[in-house]
Amino acid sequence: MAVLQLRWRWLFFILFLQTTIEAFVLEGSPTSYAQFKRWYAGMTDSLSFDFKTTEPNGLLLYLDDGGIGDFFELKLVDGTIRFRFNLGGGAMLTHAGVNLHDDQWHRVELIRNVEDTLLKVDEETQSKVTKGTDYHFGNYSMNSFVYIGGIPSWYSAKLTQMSLPSVFFEHHFKGSIRNVVYASEDGPHRQQDMVEFKGIRSNELDACKHHDPCQHRGVCISTDSGAICDCGTGDYDGNFCDKEWTPAEATFRGAEYLSFNLQSLNAEPVLSSSDQISLFFKSRQPNGLLLYTGKGEDHLLLTLKDGGILLVIHLGSSSVEKALKPAKVRFDDNQWHKVLVHRKVREITRATGFCHFSITVDGVYTERGSTTGTFNLLSSSVLFVGGADHSVGHQGARQHSNFVGCIKKELEERLSIK
Repeated sequence: MAVLQLRWRWLFFILFLQTTIEAFVLEGSPTSYAQFKRWYAGMTDSLSFDFKTTEPNGLLLYLDDGGIGDFFELKLVDGTIRFRFNLGGGAMLTHAGVNLHDDQWHRVELIRNVEDTLLKVDEETQSKVTKGTDYHFGNYSMNSFVYIGGIPSWYSAKLTQMSLPSVFFEHHFKGSIRNVVYASEDGPHRQQDMVEFKGIRSNELDACKHHDPCQHRGVCISTDSGAICDCGTGDYDGNFCDKEWTPAEATFRGAEYLSFNLQSLNAEPVLSSSDQISLFFKSRQPNGLLLYTGKGEDHLLLTLKDGGILLVIHLGSSSVEKALKPAKVRFDDNQWHKVLVHRKVREITRATGFCHFSITVDGVYTERGSTTGTFNLLSSSVLFVGGADHSVGHQGARQHSNFVGCIKKELEERLSIK
C-alpha cells in the first residue's frame, strides 16, 4: 500500500512538471500574437508568466479597459523589462532586469495591492504608488483580452478602442512563453490556455539559423513551414526583400502638412529614449520644417535652414541644436537628398543620462553630438511632416516656416522605449 501511494505521488509530481514546463513559441512576425481570457484583476491580485528569448526588444503583454484609459503594458527594451500602466491617475513607468535576452527562462509577475503596483522580474522587485483614489482596473465586461507577444492586426481599424494606441505599432515578441497564470472568469488563479493565436510555432527549431534567405537587411523569421522575411519599411519588397519599390511621394506648397495626433484620441503619448528618423526630400527653398514631434515644450524637430539641415532637441529644461551645412554644398538644389537622424539616451542613474545623436545626409555628410544631463524621455503626442499647425502654437515649430518641395518615404521608428 505504501509503495502504491509513493508511485501515485511520483506520477502526480511528473504530471505537475509537465504542465509547468510546457511552452509555446511566438515567431515574432508583424502579425503574431497569443490571446488569452480577460484577467479578473482585483485590487489585490497578480498575473505571471515565464519567457525566454534572444531578442532584446519586443512587446510581452498588453491589456486595457476598452479605450477608457486604464492599461497594462509590458515590453522588452534593450534586454530590460519596461512596465507602463495607468489606473486612472495618469500613466506611470518602471523597469526591472538586465540582459534578459540571454536565451534563459525568466519569470515576470505583476502584483496589485490596492494603491501599490509591483513589477517582479526574477528576484528584482520595483513598485509604484498609483495616483488618485480609484484603484479598480476598468470594468470586467468591457476590458480587453490579455494579449501576449503582439496585438492582432485587426486592431488597426479600432485604435480608438485602445487606451494606448501606440502599442499596436510595437515590435512583436520573438521567443518562448510558458506558465501564464492569473484569475479569469473561470475562478481562482490557474494556468491559462490560449483562446486565439497567430504565428505560434509548434517547435523551437530555428530555420533562420540554417539558412537566412532575406536580402537588403530583411529580418528572417522562423515558422513551422520554414524561413520567411519581414522587409519592414525599407526600400525592398518581395518574398526575400529582393525587389526594389518606389515609395509614395508627397508635394508641399507651404500650406499643406501631414499630421498624426494622439491627443485627438485622448491617448497616452509615446515615450522614447531612442529614435531613428529617415526621409527623402527635395526643395528649391532654403528654409522649411521637415518634421516635428513632441508634446508641450518637449520636442524634436528637423528643418531646412539656410540651405543646410538643423536638428533641435528640447527635453525638460535643456535644449541642444546641431546644424549640418557643408562648405560649398547646399541641400536646396531641387535634388533628392536622404536625411537620417539617430538619437539614443543611455541612463546613467535614475536621474541622469547620456544622449548621443547624429545627422547624416546622403550617406556622406555627418554631424554628431552628445550631451549629459537630466535623464528625460521624449514624450510625443503629435507628429507633423512638411510643416505644422501654427495656430495651435506647438513649441519650437512656430519659429520655422512650412516646407515647400517634395518628401517621400517618411519613417519614424521608436527603437527603444524605456
